[in-house]
Amino acid sequence: MDKVDTFQLAKYPGTKTIEVGWSQFSIVPDQPVPMAGYKPREKYTDIHDTVYIRIMAINNGSITTFLITSDLLLFPPTLKEAILGKHHDTNDFIYFSATHTHTSVGGWEPSLLGKILMGDFNEVWMEELATKTV
Repeated sequence: MDKVDTFQLAKYPGTKTIEVGWSQFSIVPDQPVPMAGYKPREKYTDIHDTVYIRIMAINNGSITTFLITSDLLLFPPTLKEAILGKHHDTNDFIYFSATHTHTSVGGWEPSLLGKILMGDFNEVWMEELATKTV
């Protein structure tokens, strides 16, 4: 327990007034793709509610922290890696999350299990999302 008591967190003291910004954009693909969920599902035929990626940025003058969330079953590892590959400021903190909906688009996981549960991987769509996010 003594190690927990002596654990030192990094400090990033602010050098100016905190700036906060946010953005969102639709992640509905141009063409129907399979739905992600409990079992293999067909491609969607219509859209009831738009799904988004939402981003909040918080800057204190020393560092910027980004909170990125997607309206997907989970945050796709392929998308996370693509975003990190395009974002070159290593001083920033980036946190990824998902709303964990079982009624959103699939096609974002290239593995065999991903194909079974979420349909064929759509590399073009993943690249588009990474570019829009950064």
